[in-house]
Amino acid sequence: MKKRVGIITLHLGYGGVELSSINLANMLVDDYDVTIINLYKSEIAFEIDKRVKICALSNVFPNKEEIKDALKRKRIIRLVKEVIKGAIILFLRTNLVKKHLLENEYDYIISTLYIYTKLVNKMELNAIKIAIEHKHHSNDKKYIRQLISACSNIDYLIPVSDELAKFYSNLVKAQCFYIPNCIEYYPNEINFEKDKLLIAVGRLVVEKGFNDLIDVFNIVNKKHPDWNLVLVGDGNEREKLEDKIKKLNLQNHITLTGFLKKDQLNELYKKSSLYLMTSFEEAFGIVVVEAQSFGIPCIAFSTAKGVLELIDEQCGVIIEGRNISGMANAVIDLIENEDKRIELSIESYHSAKKYEFNEVKKKWLKTLKEMKKKSKRMALR
Repeated sequence: MKKRVGIITLHLGYGGVELSSINLANMLVDDYDVTIINLYKSEIAFEIDKRVKICALSNVFPNKEEIKDALKRKRIIRLVKEVIKGAIILFLRTNLVKKHLLENEYDYIISTLYIYTKLVNKMELNAIKIAIEHKHHSNDKKYIRQLISACSNIDYLIPVSDELAKFYSNLVKAQCFYIPNCIEYYPNEINFEKDKLLIAVGRLVVEKGFNDLIDVFNIVNKKHPDWNLVLVGDGNEREKLEDKIKKLNLQNHITLTGFLKKDQLNELYKKSSLYLMTSFEEAFGIVVVEAQSFGIPCIAFSTAKGVLELIDEQCGVIIEGRNISGMANAVIDLIENEDKRIELSIESYHSAKKYEFNEVKKKWLKTLKEMKKKSKRMALR
């Protein structure tokens, strides 16, 4: 009988944590009985193996935006109702997961979010408890203390970057090491017949810095009006971004596609020449590796800490701080230097190989096997 693995996440919609969770489930399902435990029932945004069990614990969904809207419009009765609903959702968020874990026997419990790491940490379970840390602390001392406390009764902490693993290794009681996120598709070759196209991918939320991205492109557009930008994703900032694009008269040069299916996104990657990363913070940055696998050099602000170990001068450009003109100049330099762009493209393609699905799968299977052996040895003492 296969050992049981439970992976806890909020939902399976669009997002980096959600993609990572689905990829992990797909990696393990050949060798384990895998269940993804998610609180919110949602459309599954990414391809998932049919053998992976999906356990959606409720039909509720976060109502942060509804609360903000009611507050903005000064709808007091609606605001009270939404606040009460929010309190119920918060209660369900932990209690439904707790109930499920107590009623089901898993050999491995994998938390993908701090709130569930904190919950699992407090529970006495006959399972190996693993926390995957997707968030970069960004020197937030309060968050660092909270995570350390949340891992006091966790067996293993696995941050998604080597830098985070080194940071936490001497701070937490849990054994701490790094296993990277993976890309599920690695092209056989680079398409060098690329369009005059820049690309960025992510949820349209403040922390992704797409407002700054539009400012970067506005500078580039003045020098190279034959180049365009495509922004893939959706979110609550979309209307503001569309307004800014119109204000700058860039609507014929910037396309907001909304969320795309993987094959549609891959077609865009094939045609794109440069990837721009403007996030205020990133623990890893799987979209950067996806772009690199298609031979797309990346230019990133250094504030996206997690991408610093993905990009070096051989395969991209790091802009210190959030220097908008600095990023624009770097883009212009690579637009005007095709030979350099091709060199970076080739190195980007090769650097992404180590994040390929089967490479990371080997690491996970070996790690889980070693965890179980260690657990058995501890039980015999």
